[in-house]
Amino acid sequence: MYQKRFSLHRKPFQSVLHDGDFFRSQAFEEISPLVLHALRSDLGVAVLTGPCGVGKSVSLEAVRRTLEPASQIILLRGGSARTADDLLYSLHRRLLKAESKRSGETADTASVVRRWDVVERLQRVAEFWGPLVVLLDDAHLMQADVFSELRALLEEEVQGQKLLRLLIAGPLVLEEVLAQNDLSDFAQKIRSHVFLQPLRSAEAVEYLRHEMKVAGGSLSDAFDGSAVEKIVTAADGVPRCLNLLADES
Repeated sequence: MYQKRFSLHRKPFQSVLHDGDFFRSQAFEEISPLVLHALRSDLGVAVLTGPCGVGKSVSLEAVRRTLEPASQIILLRGGSARTADDLLYSLHRRLLKAESKRSGETADTASVVRRWDVVERLQRVAEFWGPLVVLLDDAHLMQADVFSELRALLEEEVQGQKLLRLLIAGPLVLEEVLAQNDLSDFAQKIRSHVFLQPLRSAEAVEYLRHEMKVAGGSLSDAFDGSAVEKIVTAADGVPRCLNLLADES
């Protein structure tokens, strides 16, 4: 209804669809160079944490789009890699799909995937692209055996170059998960840990203005100043809350 009322070409306050839709906050600009440096080198695992709804998932998408022209990248959600078997299967399926796209053949993933199957595919990727970059969202949902499997894959290399580079992301509880004693071996591989801050008040207003602009409208045409102030105050800098409140309003 409000799309027609305000002559918008699509709904604003939705998930990021294109790179131009992504709002590059000051917090993202501060952590982005650190994350990209870690993923372009073999320095170790990068970790991204932040409050719920602050924009970690869309930040991973922005990182993926930045690296994609020169790297082979797989973005996984923790819900699809809760166990080590899930992780190996997901990685193998994605790698096969990418390889079949290049060769034109049909991908057929086995029901049981071993670590060596994944390592073999990683070696093939390395021949064309270099190390595979894995972005793993909602990592707090993964079981301990997934971290062990990731640690083992991170140690694999060919001709002195690692086969896999990794960024894991999750809410603040992920920091507690990584502090557990049984994950100490994995935690030792962490070389970059960044925290995504909520938007400042002025940035929150700019975020709402940006969302209306990319949808073909103007913030001032849809909201008066007091409404924007109330939305920004209530959302407390969390983009997900800004989206929900602005959409309902």
